[in-house]
Amino acid sequence: MTEKYKVGDKVRITGRIYGPPGWNDRMNGFIGTERVVSDVVNRGNGSIWYRMKGVDDFYFVSDVMKRVDDKKVACILTEKVLVGDVPCRKILGFEGILGREELPKKYLEGKPRFLLANVWMHRKLVNGVVVLGRENATGPHDDSNLNGISFDIPTQLDGWECTTHFCIGDVIPEKIFQELLTWLKRAGSRLAKIRKQEKAAWSGKETIEI
Repeated sequence: MTEKYKVGDKVRITGRIYGPPGWNDRMNGFIGTERVVSDVVNRGNGSIWYRMKGVDDFYFVSDVMKRVDDKKVACILTEKVLVGDVPCRKILGFEGILGREELPKKYLEGKPRFLLANVWMHRKLVNGVVVLGRENATGPHDDSNLNGISFDIPTQLDGWECTTHFCIGDVIPEKIFQELLTWLKRAGSRLAKIRKQEKAAWSGKETIEI
């Protein structure tokens, strides 16, 4: 079997790998997220495993990976649902969201900002509506180390009990989601401005004495 991906390639995790007890739940958190290949291991028996940046304890196989176009814009995949009479968004996945290691230091030090990260998920309720947590959550604080969007905005959203992140499987009231989306778009514009400034700074001719 030949290597389908190489170190540095961006891929989207499309499926789950079965493993020891406890792995399956965590693997659900990677589905729909994007990662950068950090290591390629040829096991010598016809199988090749891939390790991802920021995920030290898992190897992935090409069957559950799909190459990502670097030009793709940041996207949140959602499904419109109703919880009682409340319009909500269920988070299905992310595309084009960058991790900490891929973002400029200047961006990470300011606000608003967001990034793909391993986060601690908490199941919360706002007016009886689940705003954070998987459908099979068993208690008011069902914690799992999952992949999601970690964000920092300079305001407190009305009715939002956890202003740090959301994950795949979360169900968020539409009003809160749209308020948050406004800040995420501002963060995206801020990142684009920083990228443009960095590109402009790294230009021109320079004589190097040796």
